Amino acid sequence: MIKQTRRKFISFSIKSLAGLSIPPLLSCTAQQTSFKRDPGVPEEGYPLFEVGGSHKEIGKQTAHVAGDIIKRHLQSSPDFNKCVNYLKKNGKQKLIQMAENARAVFPGPVAEIEGLAEGLGIPFLEVFALNCKPEIGLLTGAYGCSTLGWCKGGRMVLAHNEDGHISDSGNMFLLKVTPASGVKFLSFMYPCLLPGVGPAINSCGIAQTTNYIHPRRVFDGIPRYFIGRAILESKDLKQAVAIATVNGRAFPCHHNIASLKEARLLSIETFPGRHHVSEVQGGHLHTNHFVHPEMIVSNSNNRCVPYESSTTRYRVLSKAIKAAGHHPTKADEMLKLLSLHEGSPYSPCRHPKGRIRGVTLGTAIFEAPELAMTLFHGNPCFGHWKRYEL
Repeated sequence: MIKQTRRKFISFSIKSLAGLSIPPLLSCTAQQTSFKRDPGVPEEGYPLFEVGGSHKEIGKQTAHVAGDIIKRHLQSSPDFNKCVNYLKKNGKQKLIQMAENARAVFPGPVAEIEGLAEGLGIPFLEVFALNCKPEIGLLTGAYGCSTLGWCKGGRMVLAHNEDGHISDSGNMFLLKVTPASGVKFLSFMYPCLLPGVGPAINSCGIAQTTNYIHPRRVFDGIPRYFIGRAILESKDLKQAVAIATVNGRAFPCHHNIASLKEARLLSIETFPGRHHVSEVQGGHLHTNHFVHPEMIVSNSNNRCVPYESSTTRYRVLSKAIKAAGHHPTKADEMLKLLSLHEGSPYSPCRHPKGRIRGVTLGTAIFEAPELAMTLFHGNPCFGHWKRYEL
């Protein structure tokens, strides 16, 4: 694990790609530097914990090593309060059914929730409910994420802004897991959620980031976080795609899945009952609405909502790419765009403003063929990053 400045990161990134000459530092604009660094992000960066064993043991150990962070977060989390209220008012039977749906296909992640709940001393259904927060009532506060990528000629770069609620920012952490399958993985973690919700990478070279897709209804099926978690133990792209496109999902999702060993990148848009897999050849841009023509055609039937935050970030990034005359192909170019504040408070690099409480919690960068994740801790515009290797 290495901690560096943004300037050193860009230098390292460019050198590691192809031995090219290092371009001038792409600095933030005056508008960008007017933002204050989120005080919730620890100066030393988010903590890293290591766990392992069976699924239930992984959950228990996570509660042990990160229990203080998780419990502190749950005391003030608006999402947790909404999920528990849903459970206590009229959602118990629905959540029991969702748990059965998840257990039937992905029993391991459900066992992790059981272990986590037991370790925290919190009822299973309350922890399970939080891990169904996208599905429960289509909760307000869809913060979304922004993704850029490039894959061509044996080169692959994937860069992703992970956005969430301001209450998450001081309570994020990283988890390195050695499961019984032997496929180790590292995930950027939301407190009390399954691994795989945030950017992650495994020892087989499979990396995943996800983009929330906002529907108008929830289907009877498997909650999306359980699908994302299952992907983390994939041994290759074929297995990852099979899991991402599993039948019987309850909620749509977009998966960015890379094979770092093969320098391949897939964009997978999913909706209950349908999906589309696209192999990236050239530039890649995604926020939080369908962009594959095959999925847009059926969008009226799917009833997915391209909401303001998503369309604004997509427009800002598309405009910047057009102005540059080419899609970004290098990590430093992607980082510059993901640090933009145009369109605030729905800019690619998000800072809370007024009643809008969305914030960029971190920026993950993956570059083939290296089995590593570079993570900017907090907003990318402040340049606090660490590199993690498996």
